[in-house]
Amino acid sequence: MKHTTINGAIAVETVDYSKVAQKYSNRNLILTLSVVLMLASIVFSNSFHNEFVNWDDPDNVYQNIYIQNITPQNIKVWVTSNPVGMYGPLVSLSYAVDYGIAGLNPWMYHLTNLFLHLVNIVLVFFLIRSFTGRIEIAAITALLFAMHPLNVASVTPISVRNTLLYSVFYLSAYLCYLNYLKSGLRVRYLIAAFVLFALSLLSKSAAVVMPLLMVLTDWYFKRKYDWPTLREKVPFLLLSLIFGIVTIVSRTDAVHFGRHHYIFNTLERILLVSYSIGFYIFKLFLPVNLHAFYEYPNKNAGYFPEVFYLSPFFILLILYALFIAKKYKRELLFCSLFFFIHIFLVVNIIPSGGTEMVCDRYAYIPGLGLFTMVGGAYALTTEGAYRLGGRIKMVSTILLIICAGALSVISYQRNGIWKDNLTLMSDIIRSDPNNIVAYTHPGISKAKLKDYTEAIMEYNKAIEVDPNNAIAYSNRGIVKAKLKDYTGAILDYNKAIEVDPNNAIAYSNRGFVKARLNNYTGAIVDYNKAIEVNPSYATAYFGRGIAREKSGNKYGACADMRKSFELGNFQIEEDMRRICR
Repeated sequence: MKHTTINGAIAVETVDYSKVAQKYSNRNLILTLSVVLMLASIVFSNSFHNEFVNWDDPDNVYQNIYIQNITPQNIKVWVTSNPVGMYGPLVSLSYAVDYGIAGLNPWMYHLTNLFLHLVNIVLVFFLIRSFTGRIEIAAITALLFAMHPLNVASVTPISVRNTLLYSVFYLSAYLCYLNYLKSGLRVRYLIAAFVLFALSLLSKSAAVVMPLLMVLTDWYFKRKYDWPTLREKVPFLLLSLIFGIVTIVSRTDAVHFGRHHYIFNTLERILLVSYSIGFYIFKLFLPVNLHAFYEYPNKNAGYFPEVFYLSPFFILLILYALFIAKKYKRELLFCSLFFFIHIFLVVNIIPSGGTEMVCDRYAYIPGLGLFTMVGGAYALTTEGAYRLGGRIKMVSTILLIICAGALSVISYQRNGIWKDNLTLMSDIIRSDPNNIVAYTHPGISKAKLKDYTEAIMEYNKAIEVDPNNAIAYSNRGIVKAKLKDYTGAILDYNKAIEVDPNNAIAYSNRGFVKARLNNYTGAIVDYNKAIEVNPSYATAYFGRGIAREKSGNKYGACADMRKSFELGNFQIEEDMRRICR
């Protein structure tokens, strides 16, 4: 593709591609896109049979009272809180719309997820067509994006709605920016891009890289970098900084941030980052041995598995290949940098805590860079200098069809592992028998069904696999409390706190049990600690308010009730009025 720059704007001349592009009528364009959308709908059709799972679905949806009505109070909660450490008020709004239509019927939430994915497919198609001027590159990129098994983790789980929703606004914003460049810098396109960018940030903080993508696009189109060119990026950059800070604070409040910073040294983190980047590249081209959860590696005699030490060399090899490339070097660099810019935030350069090292859903947008490379490689088979007869094109087309079919089958099968909590955790355990998270979740499922005996057995298994699993101890304590085994519950909470001294939930739950045993002084001490660890813990304020009321401290009880209500615990309104009257 050739392009020129005129007064900071770009004029795209599809000299090599125009003849091919002209062969396609609008009818063929619509037909091509419709086929891709139909295939995607078929591939994800079995997700409508899936239920909610205990993987963020409780906090986001079926135990989230704030999505049951769209009211000023609930909107305030969406804007000021982060259910699972991820800020996204527009995601909460989308759940509220689903709830208003179908209540807690999972099919509605899956339908919305699929609809958002289909919208993203359309945006990808037109974005790549606008960028390259070639429908076949756009079609292949959209097809791979639509069917790829890694994207199952973004489409099928209900609680990954934020990835889909932010992508709708993010891709739309980028399409507007391309139109801004191609239209002679018409400001209305830049304003539209900014508004859509803001909406994307209100869905997921991953959109903060938009200014980098804008700079990369300017480089690709050889825009002159002067003050006006930089100035137009300033509002985008400021918004990115604001939401970046909000994200860091949100993750810190959720006690996710920085846990592994103290576990891995600098060299080990370099190995982890290299492995993570290599993981996404490899899985995008060869999606085999996929799992719903990938834990950090266990060390053997203080060392990682051998593949981690080979990963930096793999990355260096890729960089060297890009460096020596001659033909289409600018295109290859753009696609590669598109991938790296968008994968940068999720490869734990600054560890975000938890036990998950990599995740399939993180490749949703980054994968577009590599998919476009594949589309471009296919397009070369139709170029004059590379046309070695129709046989090459025919072979390439057959291989493309086979690959698309294989990806579709794998994706269809991957949808099934998200059918319910037990199938999901069983899949994780099959792939990693020592996965501590997978052993914890079956206990949650059993407890939800009020099968408390089985729930305790599941937590016993989790503790057997990992004797330092604070979540398993804490959750087992909850089940024992429901069985009125208060002594056993306190012992489990004690162990959870011993393993994780910053476990606010364990402190709060132990306070609840002590209050049940009429030990209000001890309960208040535990609630104080829970609030010290997490000052935004509304449940702890409520519990302390009840304990203070029972202790005769009505003034303190009222203050705690008001604070809990202020933090979004609106269901305590009657208790607050009773205590504070």
